[in-house]
Amino acid sequence: QGDSSLDVRPKYTLAVLKESLEFSVDKYGPYEIRILSEALSNEEKLKRIYDGTLLNLTMAMTSPDWEYLALRIPIRRGVGSYRLLTINKQNIDKFANISTAKDLKLFTVGLQKSWILNDLIKEEGFIIVEGFTYDGIFRMLNKNRFDFIPRGIHEAYDEISLRENELTNLMIEPNLVLYIPQPYYIFVSPKYPEIAERIEYGLEKMIANGTLQKMFNEHYAGFIKKANLANRTIINIGNKYLTKKTPFDRKELWVKFDLEKGNFE
Repeated sequence: QGDSSLDVRPKYTLAVLKESLEFSVDKYGPYEIRILSEALSNEEKLKRIYDGTLLNLTMAMTSPDWEYLALRIPIRRGVGSYRLLTINKQNIDKFANISTAKDLKLFTVGLQKSWILNDLIKEEGFIIVEGFTYDGIFRMLNKNRFDFIPRGIHEAYDEISLRENELTNLMIEPNLVLYIPQPYYIFVSPKYPEIAERIEYGLEKMIANGTLQKMFNEHYAGFIKKANLANRTIINIGNKYLTKKTPFDRKELWVKFDLEKGNFE
């Protein structure tokens, strides 16, 4: 399940999982998906995935602790690597002259406790304020408890629009985007190698015939165009935790941005 009733992020990832299983019926037969009815922290997910109890697969941004369980196909095509800043409207002028990571480190970052991104952001020298829940961090920002939340292009617009009646102070900062390369993978329990094999088989078929890119465009193209990356200052934070196994050599797996023309594919 998502982290709250306002968390629509799993819609795309669940659709991709289902499609990968459909594409593998020819070789592996019928399937069933059962969704856990409660939200778990990333630490709890990792524990449950490792021992194969309660969960046999999950989906998340990668981190060193998770890498050995990853099917290294970034199902969101790397769009989460580009992060907009969700801010409080009252503070928009504070960001007017920001152009570097050093400038941005003077501000406080709001993050949900146990997000995979947190250790990296902290080690890069940012000042972090943690909230205990997904909904809670937006309420905290609405009350000016910190300066910004870094949100993926595919997340930011939905998160604000779904809360606009209750949290009236939220907006997306119009001039900046952070680049933090961090693929979003499917992770499968080592107790179930046949599931990993099946999903990888289905995903590769989806990539080969263009289905994954089509699904990606249907869900995210509008958000990417709205983000207008060509007219934003890109602040490269990097990600020292990425392993050499990250499949950057497979160009077909990643969204490609032409920042001069504002196009993507």
